[in-house]
Amino acid sequence: MIDWKTIETEYVTTDISHRQLAEKYGIGRSRLSQYASKEKWKEKRDKHRANTVAKAVNAIGTKQAEMAAKLYGVGGLLLDRVKLLLEDNPELLADTSSMKDVSVVLKNLKDLMSVKSDADMREQEARIEKLRREAEPEKPSDVPKLIVEGLPEEFKV
Repeated sequence: MIDWKTIETEYVTTDISHRQLAEKYGIGRSRLSQYASKEKWKEKRDKHRANTVAKAVNAIGTKQAEMAAKLYGVGGLLLDRVKLLLEDNPELLADTSSMKDVSVVLKNLKDLMSVKSDADMREQEARIEKLRREAEPEKPSDVPKLIVEGLPEEFKV
């Protein structure tokens, strides 16, 4: 007896072809292909892949958020230290060179803390949304298409 569920699972979750499955399980290729078509294995594979990509995108997003939170926390601590240092040593801002050094430190902290402009945030959100859309399986069109190839002799222009 053929274990169709096992074969389907292997097809849906791997890159194996109908021909390879037929050989592996000793089934006729046309029989396997007919069964797969009837049970919509291709659509299930596409959905599985899209879900896998979506999960990966979400997992990466979560990790990036955790990393950003840690960096933001460290950046906040560093900024507090710089503020205290400047309050206790106002002479550090007495000359142009020192002010330039402090500006560089503050810019680096801003970069470290990933403080982004609204435009940068919108661009990043648009990229994330694009990745999510690409991860979704294509929806079949509900509109039937009629393709006419060639014209009968009496209709030729």
